[in-house]
Amino acid sequence: QQAHFTFQLKEKHSLEESKLGKLVDELLILKKAISNFETENKKLEIEKIHLNKELRQEREDKTHKIKQFESKLEELQTKSESEMEKLKEEAGAQLLEKQATLDQKESELNQLSKQLQTLQEDFAKSEANHL
Repeated sequence: QQAHFTFQLKEKHSLEESKLGKLVDELLILKKAISNFETENKKLEIEKIHLNKELRQEREDKTHKIKQFESKLEELQTKSESEMEKLKEEAGAQLLEKQATLDQKESELNQLSKQLQTLQEDFAKSEANHL
């Protein structure tokens, strides 16, 4: 009976060691999964930072372009107003020549104005898409 009891004890001990071994294996698998998750998370954080930098640069570039167009638009408006004043002072053939120049400037101004509006709409859409 002592031998049978010892045998049962050894079997129980062996079973417990086996269970412990399985738990250790599962723990190692979980540790590896956590490590992989953390690595992937770090990669995603780095990518997020990179994308935010790109977005910020894109915004700055578009803002700069809009300011350039606004400046050009203002310059053309000033030139246009100046041209109109000169036209009032001139007469005859010079008047017709200056009017043609003014029409061209106004056409450019309208074109730039449309381009500016398109840029502003694109910028607004881009902002909406990134939010």
